[in-house]
Amino acid sequence: FPSTLPFREGRSLLRGGFRRPPREIIGVKLVMQPTECITTNPRVMGGKPCIRGMRVTVGTVVGLVAAGCSPEEILTAYPYLEAEDIPAALAYAAKPGHSF
Repeated sequence: FPSTLPFREGRSLLRGGFRRPPREIIGVKLVMQPTECITTNPRVMGGKPCIRGMRVTVGTVVGLVAAGCSPEEILTAYPYLEAEDIPAALAYAAKPGHSF
């Protein structure tokens, strides 16, 4: 699990435009803000917060981390997740008022 993801300070890799510098969560610098990764849809997983609309809930990721799984193990078990999805899920779960 890299300590930082490649990016140019103050630039978004996705669109090449300028924006504020990414947040740092658990030593990983994110290109996306955590709320951009987390979606809710009543038709997907009963409306629970999911990662990028996939059928992987924030609660699943938080549970795996709580059980002692490393980010590498989580990414191996769920290859369609990206490295920044794990700290984004943890950041979402840490905010008051969010249930997962």
